[in-house]
Amino acid sequence: SQAAGAPSQDATAVGPPRLGVVALEEFQALVGEMLEDLLPRTLAFGRSSPKAVPVVAETMAFFVTLAVPLWGSEPNSPPKSGPEENARVVVKACLAELGEAGLLPPADSLACVTQVLANLLHRRPQVASALGDDGISELLGRLHRWSLLSINFCVLPFRRGYRTICLGSAAPVPPSIGDAPLAAPPWLTSVMVFAHQLLCLVDLVKLQEGKTALAVELQKNWVTGVLNVVYAFPGMDSGLALACIQVLTRLCSVQLGARTFLEYQPRL
Repeated sequence: SQAAGAPSQDATAVGPPRLGVVALEEFQALVGEMLEDLLPRTLAFGRSSPKAVPVVAETMAFFVTLAVPLWGSEPNSPPKSGPEENARVVVKACLAELGEAGLLPPADSLACVTQVLANLLHRRPQVASALGDDGISELLGRLHRWSLLSINFCVLPFRRGYRTICLGSAAPVPPSIGDAPLAAPPWLTSVMVFAHQLLCLVDLVKLQEGKTALAVELQKNWVTGVLNVVYAFPGMDSGLALACIQVLTRLCSVQLGARTFLEYQPRL
């Protein structure tokens, strides 16, 4: 008879399953399927929890630094290094998260993507190359439109917080008197910070052959747009105020921006 506690014949016959040989092409296809939704899932994590956005940015930065192009190469394009290809795919995924240019993206998407891209621009030069001059210009145009969509121009100055008189004109009410001045939506701060970083990457005037300056109309629109934001939200926090000052400082470093600033007339 079989001794107590001894393994049975059937039990000893059962072992770990044997893995069959997988061809290289099949393995690459399996990895491709696994990576296909990796970036959207990573961004969704940042959208669901604002505190997780730094983790998402760190993850995206790690993807960019890898020497191997995780998602392959773009068809019919010159060969690029792994970081350049990975940066291209990361930027493409982030822009896809923002949706169509004419529509205001959801607040969570806008805050997450702009913070992630701003972080990457600061740390990974491949991201700026992946955007390109035309892409940066287009993105600045979209950010400008979205920042203006944060303003409801039908709101009266009194409701915004301009309830005191200073030198014959309306001025924001002090914080201790009555209702607080109107604050800006939280996502607007990250949009302004990202816009400032993009503006630092472009030429405001033509400095050398082969490179074009940022469109004159877009520069003027940004100056007036930032001033509209400043007037629209007298209760803005310090982060947004600093970002607005940085954008205006950058744009007013050339004659066009300075003149537009001096000629500005509030619409509110």
